[in-house]
Amino acid sequence: MDMPRDVREKLGGSRALLAFHWDADGISSAALLLDALGLDAVLYTPVIGLYRLVPEDLPRDIDVDALVVADMGVSTRAIERVAEYLGVPGYVFDHHHREPSDSLFIARYIDESGDLYPSASMVITDALGIEPNTMTALGIAGDLEEGMRESRYYWVVERVASRHGLRPEDFIELSRLVDTNYLFLDREGVIETVHALVEYSEDPKVLLGRDDWRARLYEFRRELERLAGMELEEIDGILFRELDSRLYIVSKLGRLLSRRNPDKYVLLGVPRLANGYSQVYLRTGRGDVDLRPLIERLRGMGLYAGGKRNVLGAVVEPGKYRAVLGEIFRYLGVPDAM
Repeated sequence: MDMPRDVREKLGGSRALLAFHWDADGISSAALLLDALGLDAVLYTPVIGLYRLVPEDLPRDIDVDALVVADMGVSTRAIERVAEYLGVPGYVFDHHHREPSDSLFIARYIDESGDLYPSASMVITDALGIEPNTMTALGIAGDLEEGMRESRYYWVVERVASRHGLRPEDFIELSRLVDTNYLFLDREGVIETVHALVEYSEDPKVLLGRDDWRARLYEFRRELERLAGMELEEIDGILFRELDSRLYIVSKLGRLLSRRNPDKYVLLGVPRLANGYSQVYLRTGRGDVDLRPLIERLRGMGLYAGGKRNVLGAVVEPGKYRAVLGEIFRYLGVPDAM
């Protein structure tokens, strides 16, 4: 599904605020847009851990012609408010379910088979009508990890890997290396990696060999192993634990625990995240679950919440942490858990 020509011509080469998620798919998506559209971009990722897009967080005195948002599951209304604040048109490239908009261009996130795209990088690749490349494959591997083998988009990773003399599994490893930037709360490193992907998109082996990323990944894996071995409290099919770690580790740990316990819910809480905020993360491997109504319910409470059918993440304002956990437990049918 190609982007309409008039939209592409208007956006191409523009001075844009390019806002993107800090993980491998978000970084890959930003690199794709930067490279394919020739954007003169101000790169912006939120403060790591505060998953939101609001005018007060943006760089001061910013002067742009467009707002481009990649792989951010914030609400459509939140993006509209930022576009209105900047006084520019907004463009959204995402693979999360979202409300439609009369003022934003939202790239199609449902593919021709009626399924969600596996990554924002694949949304962008199809929207721009370009050949899948390193950034496309990295975004897919980053979001699906080992599950990419069961995806009908696995051929994309296979083809790109073969082109560069790599295995598909190497892109999972590369995604983990790239993710060490946000795992260590290195916001500047996230921005730098966008440019690195553009520079070495035709030589991903250079990226795989970065010693700084590898040292961080080793340290992170040791911490993940420690936390994955902790005892979880089980409450009516919900595995619950609160975390205290200096790394931004909740989503990686949640995925790992969910793979180990696919028929249960994994609920992780971080009471002390940053600047007085807390975090909650919920994931399940069950196919009969839809967490989207819960996401909307939390947004209605004024939270910065996002996710998909089987995963939810929310940043919680000071003083609301216990109330949010209680709301999640009630939605899952355990009203008296908190």
